[in-house]
Amino acid sequence: MQTALIFLRRLPRVAWLTGFICGVTVGQAHASAYLLLEGGKSYADLTTQSFDRAAAAWLATPTATSAQVSSDDSHTQWRLGAGYAFSKQLAVELYYEDLGDYQAAMNLNGTDGQGAAAQLNATEAVNVSGVGAQLVGQWPLTSHVSLLGTAGVAYLENERRYDASVTNFDAPTQISDANDDSHTWVPTLGVGAQLAITEQLSLRGRYTRYFDAGETDNLPGFDLDMISAGLTWQW
Repeated sequence: MQTALIFLRRLPRVAWLTGFICGVTVGQAHASAYLLLEGGKSYADLTTQSFDRAAAAWLATPTATSAQVSSDDSHTQWRLGAGYAFSKQLAVELYYEDLGDYQAAMNLNGTDGQGAAAQLNATEAVNVSGVGAQLVGQWPLTSHVSLLGTAGVAYLENERRYDASVTNFDAPTQISDANDDSHTWVPTLGVGAQLAITEQLSLRGRYTRYFDAGETDNLPGFDLDMISAGLTWQW
């Protein structure tokens, strides 16, 4: 009888410990590592204000004949990384990515009264790449389909290039160029969806926003929007 009473007093502790062990076991069963590969398109909200002002000032001169400003605000991108899912709802990912090249160009033309020509061609470009980390929240809709939400930070390198050639009427053409790099931490946010094909292989599509991802002397700080699709392989 005394042995039975001792057992009953200890039962809550035994039940709590058993539940804790089961919870750890279930959590470990859901935990898994995976590789990810994604590719897609990135879009920059470029502003060419510096070139626009220079073109407007050139057109105001009597020798100006034309002025054009153009920009390339989209590029292909890719991402390679690895993740670790702590559960069906939460994972963390580390990756390297190349977000592509973005540039603006200006072309100015003019002719003086004697027919001598003047021309300026200038290009400002930046390549954006780096490493990042993000938390991934997953909300299962069915046994195979989940919604994704991401929040993280990226350490990005801006490789900036400036090239210009100037012909000042009858003067010889002058060519100049400049290159420099800078690094910056930027926050990221994203949403997406994932489809499980097998227990190991999944397809995913995502949208990600990079805040103040790039900047040059003639391209003020700009955000990047990335639309990507890819695969994850877990083991």
